[in-house]
Amino acid sequence: MSYFNSRHKNIKFTYEEENNNTIAFLDILITRLGNELQTSLFRKKTFSGVYLNFNSHLPSEYKKGLIHTLLYRAYNICSNYSNVHQEIVYLKNVWQKNSFPLFFIDKCIYKFLDKLFIKHDSNKIKSEKKEIRISLEFLGKSSLQVKKQLIDIFRSCHKNIKLTVVFKSSNRIKNAFRFKEQLPKSINSKVIYKYTCDTCNSVYIGKTKRHLLVRQYEHLGTSVFTDKALKYNENDATAIRKHCYQHQHSSCLDNFKVLGNAVNNFHLQLKESLLILKLKPSLNVASESMPLYLFNNDS
Repeated sequence: MSYFNSRHKNIKFTYEEENNNTIAFLDILITRLGNELQTSLFRKKTFSGVYLNFNSHLPSEYKKGLIHTLLYRAYNICSNYSNVHQEIVYLKNVWQKNSFPLFFIDKCIYKFLDKLFIKHDSNKIKSEKKEIRISLEFLGKSSLQVKKQLIDIFRSCHKNIKLTVVFKSSNRIKNAFRFKEQLPKSINSKVIYKYTCDTCNSVYIGKTKRHLLVRQYEHLGTSVFTDKALKYNENDATAIRKHCYQHQHSSCLDNFKVLGNAVNNFHLQLKESLLILKLKPSLNVASESMPLYLFNNDS
């Protein structure tokens, strides 16, 4: 290990030794029994056991899917049926703590095991049906009734079509709260901005693929690293800096306003061109970033 760590000062390798013939690797607990290795599920001490609550306002398919997912995970990780059984007993207790009824849990387990171990006749020829999927807003029992009615109608009227109804829910708790801190506007990239001179109200529309603060400092003629004024060079100066230098107008970061953003440079140029066409800013030298053939009066 010391050899690997000596290769570079920023590289540090570590290793973990087994304890009582066991060692954890990701979600797997590996146990050494003689010449054999057994696997079961590993959970950290901080595992809370909090999953989807059964009383949540969600379709039952989501709740069934949670149970089937965890059962499938246990079946694939555990190396023997004894470990699978212990994991299922553990999961049943966890699900009940999340308000899942025992009859619902047992029904899902029965279907899971039935699908695994009961052989179905693969020689039965199933009629090929065209599948159509539609998405509906989930509103509780009324949505389930609509789903059943739609499926029954398609079965009676279109026997060669299989209708699949999936539900979505736009009103979620996470939509009302921010889980991550919002980035400051100064470090946003791929943005369209507007500059307005305080002295003469001259306007400039610009875009940048880099952090907004870097481009703002270039316009102000200030170093982004030292915050000190840079020597003026007319050949390298931007339109905003030329305007402020030639007319002795003061400028600061408050003169900039973010108008929008884009996902790539093409959309960035397109939005900038449209804004230049609409606002006709006096400080912009170029009339557009890219040709706007659709808005060309001569075409």
